[in-house]
Amino acid sequence: MLNENQKLKFKGLKNFSAEKLFFIFSFSLFTLHFSSCTQFWFGGIQDQADELVIQFYSHDKNKPDPVQIDITDKTTIDNISSYIEKAEPKKKDCGYDGVLKYKSKGKDLLDVEFAIVDTCNYVAFVLNSNVNYRKLSIEGVKYLKELNQ
Repeated sequence: MLNENQKLKFKGLKNFSAEKLFFIFSFSLFTLHFSSCTQFWFGGIQDQADELVIQFYSHDKNKPDPVQIDITDKTTIDNISSYIEKAEPKKKDCGYDGVLKYKSKGKDLLDVEFAIVDTCNYVAFVLNSNVNYRKLSIEGVKYLKELNQ
């Protein structure tokens, strides 16, 4: 335990010990780290995913959705996932052109809908009861458009 000479004095606070300061600093660091990890969702989902199903939507109600594309190669899953940026898009009201379904051992982990029209390039997903939006890179838009041809 610290003696009286080792106690830090802050204006308006008596006996603010180094231990209390260390605790507050540690807690703040943990909170900052935790919030930054959960702010961008890929940390756990991408690592767990062993399958990615890409499904494009048909915008014609009289036609069924195109055939889905199943990807099980981890490197390809990681490459596709890298097209999703941390930044939020400015425009997010264009509807969706398809969905990326992340799976692990046959179980759904997360569905990420995407828009790849000229003016809207983003993804949307629900995590912790919140809808989250992220930008889709130019390379990602190009890749998905090529898959859909």
